[in-house]
Amino acid sequence: MLSLLLALAATPPAIDPEFSERFERLMARADVIAETLEADDSAQAYARGIVDYLEAIFGESPYPHFSLHDRDGVIAGMAHDMEAIMSAEPQPDEHYDAVWTLNAFRQLDEADAEPPFCHAGANNLISESEHTDPQGHVLNFRVCSIHNDDIAAGVFTRGTIFQLSGGVYYVVLGGSVEGSDAEGAEARLPLLEPAIARLSAHTVIEPGEE
Repeated sequence: MLSLLLALAATPPAIDPEFSERFERLMARADVIAETLEADDSAQAYARGIVDYLEAIFGESPYPHFSLHDRDGVIAGMAHDMEAIMSAEPQPDEHYDAVWTLNAFRQLDEADAEPPFCHAGANNLISESEHTDPQGHVLNFRVCSIHNDDIAAGVFTRGTIFQLSGGVYYVVLGGSVEGSDAEGAEARLPLLEPAIARLSAHTVIEPGEE
């Protein structure tokens, strides 16, 4: 069974003066989710926890352009996705974590380089296309891979980033498998990707002033 770790890809404090307060509230929310999952580690609870955390990120954003469409439908679908992930039992000497890196932000300075998550021309860029969100907004949609081998620590990471953007507004939905065996992490990633895709398909970015 996969453990669940939640992470916020941090927006620098210089860009968001209230970042510290927002970050503390989000970490407190993550703690509540973790405590809930200690009491109920079902696939439904995991799916609800991920959706709750993403909606908390959207709610804490200083920009009111981000939302999730059909929350209940997303949770129901993700519960099915999580069942598949949780059924992939590791060998006795193996351990794996599903790590979610989620963020929503505004790129403030057009002169700056693109956000360092999944940018044009990146070596790990898998695809780039247009995507229409559930409210009809046409967004840029990029998919990038995550591949990291920490041989000294014995931790191997395989993951995928789904990045949506409308103008200067970005949502990053990253999911990866960290584990003690590279082939095991690679094999489990396709089980995680449908859940990431489900979140991206239901994410809304409303247009706003550039």
